[in-house]
Amino acid sequence: MRGVKAGRAALSLCCMLAVLAASMPAASAATARKPAETAKEKAARAKAAKDKPVKNPGVWTAAREEEGVTLQFRIPGTPAPTLFVACRPDGGLFQVVAEVSPPKARPGDAVKLVIGNGRVTVEFAASVFPSATDGRMAVEAQVTLEPKLVELFKTAEQLRIVVPGATETLPLASLQKRIADFEKACLKPAIVPARAG
Repeated sequence: MRGVKAGRAALSLCCMLAVLAASMPAASAATARKPAETAKEKAARAKAAKDKPVKNPGVWTAAREEEGVTLQFRIPGTPAPTLFVACRPDGGLFQVVAEVSPPKARPGDAVKLVIGNGRVTVEFAASVFPSATDGRMAVEAQVTLEPKLVELFKTAEQLRIVVPGATETLPLASLQKRIADFEKACLKPAIVPARAG
């Protein structure tokens, strides 16, 4: 009797092993059918993530000053705007102050500031100074006013601000209803000639 039971147990074990062995190639085949992500697909996924509009609690504001007009992007409650732009058409100047802290820079250092919206990119020679935010630095640049500086803020979803070792991305959608007035006040025909073409 014991021999019969032992035989049945051995038979059951053999059946289980056979079922497992039969299922393993199928699982391997299913795994093999799923191709690994190619470098091209990874690059496309990374680009899609980069181009996706950024969510940021900041607010764009525009104002008129005696010498021109300004734009600024500020997160409520912060001591300084993330980006401040002043257009002074009578002097033909355009000023940019960005709250983007280069990690290795010290006050007075010269750094490259790059601002772009996907269509237009402008490089500035900027200088570093202490920010109003404790422990951080900011950068400032002042250049000759030209139309492409205003185009940085037009018809794009986001604005990227880059200094060595640091990047900020700001949404532009909420600014579009204000940018026409800023452009009109900034690019006075008598000061800045219209771009040809």
